[in-house]
Amino acid sequence: MPVCAHCGSVWKYKEAVKHAFRTKMICPSCYADNYHTLSGCGKAAIFPLSMILYNYLIYMSPDTSLPRMMAGTAGIGAAAFFLLPFTVELTKKQGHIW
Repeated sequence: MPVCAHCGSVWKYKEAVKHAFRTKMICPSCYADNYHTLSGCGKAAIFPLSMILYNYLIYMSPDTSLPRMMAGTAGIGAAAFFLLPFTVELTKKQGHIW
């Protein structure tokens, strides 16, 4: 879960999900601006890469079916959405993510 870089408070899951897709995240305790770190963005990049790898491996198997591929992709997408707040790391200064 995200930890405020200013006051050190641990965010609740609901607050983390609410702000996870924004570049500037405001702490619910001290109202200070927090920004994503590069390492946190790297951890979050695992989810789309795992979806691509899953689809490639399923496509290469001899018994490929479209419903199986779609169900697996939807499952990985749902898992990525629910696990995303656990990959968020915060810093005080806004840096270049790329």
